[in-house]
Amino acid sequence: MLESMTVGAMGWQCKEFYPEGLPDAWQLDYYANEFSALLVPQAQWSAWEDADWSTFFESSDTLHWCGFGVKAALDEAQAANLHQALSMLHARGQSVGIASHVALPALLSQWPVTWFDRPEVQSQWCWHHLSGAPMGWLSEWPQDMQGMRQMLEAFVASLPEKDTGIPFVVRNGCDNIQKLKALKQLVELLGY
Repeated sequence: MLESMTVGAMGWQCKEFYPEGLPDAWQLDYYANEFSALLVPQAQWSAWEDADWSTFFESSDTLHWCGFGVKAALDEAQAANLHQALSMLHARGQSVGIASHVALPALLSQWPVTWFDRPEVQSQWCWHHLSGAPMGWLSEWPQDMQGMRQMLEAFVASLPEKDTGIPFVVRNGCDNIQKLKALKQLVELLGY
């Protein structure tokens, strides 16, 4: 279990975040030094070959939480790759999870899953759209810092007492890296 809330984005292809000239192969390392959570979209991880998985494991070792999105049914090979990835990350002490819109194969039943009943959740916190393992998910930014604080406070107040910290992922976090950094700082300031 995570000790404190971890903040990150869905994917790490963040505009205007990486220093000019930073090789693509180093971007995940750079991202993981700034943010502690990452949700890898299915369109990305399901296309990876063995070499891509190896590179991912080497570069993601500083993440506290790593999750994988599932929007469409998985075939046996995809389920096996995902299970192996989750096993490897978990074995090295990282918290892991799956964010899913669909039923998952039995092979993945041992992993924490957050079920999304529909793809979009508004900026106000609404648990009735989610079930399963707690995970913060923000698809739309609040208009200002006060709205962001109110949303975080409502989210934290809704958590079961036993959960001292969970991942908080922003769908479009890479589209506005300054807001993602501000969210991370706000989480730290509020002591979450």
